[in-house]
Amino acid sequence: MALIADIAGSMNQLEAWHWLALGALMLAIEIASTTMYLLWPGIAALIVGVLKFLVPGMGWPLNVFLFVVLAAASSVVWHRSPYGQRASAK
Repeated sequence: MALIADIAGSMNQLEAWHWLALGALMLAIEIASTTMYLLWPGIAALIVGVLKFLVPGMGWPLNVFLFVVLAAASSVVWHRSPYGQRASAK
């Protein structure tokens, strides 16, 4: 039970720059690998970072929820779009 409390305490300390750094790291790895796997999660992390900067009182459960939803939705939309299908066919 103490481990869960420690994790929750750590998550409460996430700032906007953590999300921005995560997004930048994901995009840097994406540029190096060109696999298109980290593009949309990286952009989602950047969006959450900007939202966290604009609304500092936003709690960590909402941050993580937004990240997961944005990353999953944007990845699915990309892969179903004509651009994503062309990129995956190469």
